[in-house]
Amino acid sequence: MRYEQASAALPLYDGLLVTIKKEDWAKTAELSEKLLQLKPDLGYPQAWLAHARAELERQQEQGQNRAVWEQDGKEMVCVPAGQFLYGDEKKEMELPEFWIDKTPVTNGEYARFVAAAGHEPPEHWKGDVPPQETADHPVTYVSWNDAAAYAEWAGKRLPTEEEWEKAARGSDGRKYPWGNDWQEGRCNTKETGIGATTPVGQYSPDGDSPYGCADVAGNVWEWMVSEHEKGGRVLRGGSWYNDANAARCAFRSRLAPFASNDDVGFRCVSPVSLS
Repeated sequence: MRYEQASAALPLYDGLLVTIKKEDWAKTAELSEKLLQLKPDLGYPQAWLAHARAELERQQEQGQNRAVWEQDGKEMVCVPAGQFLYGDEKKEMELPEFWIDKTPVTNGEYARFVAAAGHEPPEHWKGDVPPQETADHPVTYVSWNDAAAYAEWAGKRLPTEEEWEKAARGSDGRKYPWGNDWQEGRCNTKETGIGATTPVGQYSPDGDSPYGCADVAGNVWEWMVSEHEKGGRVLRGGSWYNDANAARCAFRSRLAPFASNDDVGFRCVSPVSLS
């Protein structure tokens, strides 16, 4: 590379490092292309240009595979039909396309259900309205029966274990929604020291699943429609009270359907195509 090219390339390289750190893939692609115009055989910009284009394509696909469910106003994401690896054994399974709530149902969203259906509110609310400061937190102190009633009112249902796990880990059998390695700052578990729920989506997009689901690791356990072989209904996802091991996509727990707790919530699914 000639002196003039090197002088022009240095600020582009500096900018590229910044945009990569910020995960600004549009700018990363732009700077990589400018560097390659100076010298087409530069390996570093070539690699980041390919990565940036792949990320932009993925984001576009996620944008096309999102919709709002009319009854409860929740954003849902599409989990496409196909094979995936299930459980700690990574058993190969196949599911048809389905749609799942992007986040757990919040206190504010559950309040609309309480008002519309005349359903009993959670025990920690003061009347039929949740505390204003936790309106965007996952609703808790809801039993499986409460969650199923909300799902029926919304015209949806609770997910099966298999549906939830595919939505949480994608098709490649990864340990956590973001990959195989535990990374602090991507979800609300015991390690954060917060000791309570956090607003849904607080850890997006870093903690999201490959399909764009938020809070599938930590924050609150989520009720499944599936029955546990030892009794009760299955819970998935871990919570703010539990450590990183419980936040693994394949981790299972259970609870009696009439029980509720301050770290148990839910989200819904629909087999109906919204695209």
